[in-house]
Amino acid sequence: MKILTTVVARVLFALPFLVFGLLHMAAGQNMAMMIPSYLPGGVLWVYLTGIGLIAGGISLIINKLAKEALIGISVFLIATIAMVQAPGLMNPDPMMQQMAMSGFFKDLGLLGGAFMYLGMLSEKRSS
Repeated sequence: MKILTTVVARVLFALPFLVFGLLHMAAGQNMAMMIPSYLPGGVLWVYLTGIGLIAGGISLIINKLAKEALIGISVFLIATIAMVQAPGLMNPDPMMQQMAMSGFFKDLGLLGGAFMYLGMLSEKRSS
């Protein structure tokens, strides 16, 4: 049971970030339209976050620099919720609103998981 709640859980939590990072790299030009117009750099942000997500996912899988990876992933998720998902909830197109709502709650859940994981790491290191 312990391997399920440690290694398997860690890999399952990390996999989406690794996949999302690879998707950022593969479809950067298509994703650039999601970058708010007030942020300079456009597609550069897509590729930078893709690299960060890949690094964070790998870090969690191999269990090296996990705390730092979780902090970076948390910052990314907060920024994505605030700058992409939340504004999408106001889209006049109901289909786009529904997609934004799905993304909003997916990212909110992943952020909660990252915070929980950070808390567990902090408790483990203080014991």
